[in-house]
Amino acid sequence: MTKKHHNLPLLPGLFASSLLASLAVNSAHAAIDVYDSRTGELLKSTNDNELVIPYKDRLSVKIVPRNSSDKTRLEPHNTDCGVHMQSDNSAPYVFSLEPMSADSTCKFRVIAWLEPWRWTWHEDFTIAFSDDDILDPVDPVEPVEPVEPVEPVEPVEPEPVAEVDGDKVVWTIGTSGQSDYMVGPVVPRSNHGNRIYCTISHFSYDDPIIYPSQPGEAHLHMFYGNTETNAFSTPSSIPSSGKSSCLGGTNYRSGIWTPALFNDRDEVVIPDSVYIYYKTFMHQDYNNLQVIPQGIEMLASLETMNAYSGYIRSNRGLKDGKPTMTMVLNFPSCVATENGQRTGSPILSYKDMPGALSTEVNSHVAYPGGPNSNEAGCPASHPYRFATPILILNYDEVAVGSNPYLSSDMMADAPALSTLHADYIFGMDPQVNQQVLRCVQESRNCNFGSVGALPERFLSEDGTQLYQYNILRPEVDRTPFGDTLKPMKMH
Repeated sequence: MTKKHHNLPLLPGLFASSLLASLAVNSAHAAIDVYDSRTGELLKSTNDNELVIPYKDRLSVKIVPRNSSDKTRLEPHNTDCGVHMQSDNSAPYVFSLEPMSADSTCKFRVIAWLEPWRWTWHEDFTIAFSDDDILDPVDPVEPVEPVEPVEPVEPVEPEPVAEVDGDKVVWTIGTSGQSDYMVGPVVPRSNHGNRIYCTISHFSYDDPIIYPSQPGEAHLHMFYGNTETNAFSTPSSIPSSGKSSCLGGTNYRSGIWTPALFNDRDEVVIPDSVYIYYKTFMHQDYNNLQVIPQGIEMLASLETMNAYSGYIRSNRGLKDGKPTMTMVLNFPSCVATENGQRTGSPILSYKDMPGALSTEVNSHVAYPGGPNSNEAGCPASHPYRFATPILILNYDEVAVGSNPYLSSDMMADAPALSTLHADYIFGMDPQVNQQVLRCVQESRNCNFGSVGALPERFLSEDGTQLYQYNILRPEVDRTPFGDTLKPMKMH
């Protein structure tokens, strides 16, 4: 990307409200009714989040949500009051609590969402007990039908919202587990490579390469891999910290991000599948390949040395019989070294290049080729060659629509899809990195175990399984945020 793609001022009047305003949870509180489970007596009906009531050893808690929802769950925040039962998923929602004593304090959160997955609201509640009217348990009596709450809060149609941690919108929880790397048999060179499937990790307006240490300054990005990638990520932090949303788990912690894709209804579209290949075709001796430099940061960009249009492209067609829009992004695979030699120490960031090159994004990397290429097929200025990372995203064509655009198009005021690019900070277990190199050198087909490995990386925060065997499940909404996420954050 050129500097204009990142540094143009925000275009006035494009967006009516800020991200935080559009994602803000409705300020109206849910209604909460608390009953004595043994007698059916209504103890409290309120919109308050902190309740004080006479002690009862069994309570029935009814929640009338502030926004209509399909499902809900209660999360205890301490152990003073066990959750005895949860009602079926129809409003109002009823939970049973069993306080241990009059000194107990019941702290819990109620979370609600719409099918197949969209958070509608969440709220924290605290129930404490007064010293008066403390009753000994009595024998159960015939249950009394709970009365309707006083001035109940009517459920309203929800505005599409997303669960937000600051400016970070979480999609999957990732995993701290690991899976083994499987070195496959020798295959024809056309079939060789290392394919690593990933799921979306999160969305945010961060970009640690273009806007380091400046959270919220970039266009909206969709992140894969390292779940902690943010504006403060560095070549040293990415390989050594964070969960992963990719196969391999923490054996593969690369941080990868692309501009968010919007359809013609201004909705962010979720890809059906995301994977990154490591493979290389070259006429030179494959033994001249070296391991991928740990922590290297770079862009897949047509404004990089030796780039041509085929390296970064999008097209429409059929995939598994389904209309699909596919984006293919080849990253550079040649890098400058500290001593200028092919076997020298690779330079991990353009900011570490000498002189004026330290201000030119991607100046430390290049695509292979050029008139003065070395024995590894790289330009003499960037002599170190590693396996080419190739990022592939597949989108449901119906969800994409006829006139999609990228968040970076809006920031650059450029034609739709013309600013397609990807960003990347590499992080991989060193032993696996050596195996990846072997698979490319020896023309093997390799991957992280079975495609169903590490299923916890497929789960949203509400526990919904979003992907199955690395493909987004058919029933999952491809535009779960509606039009709440905007291409740029309004300051």
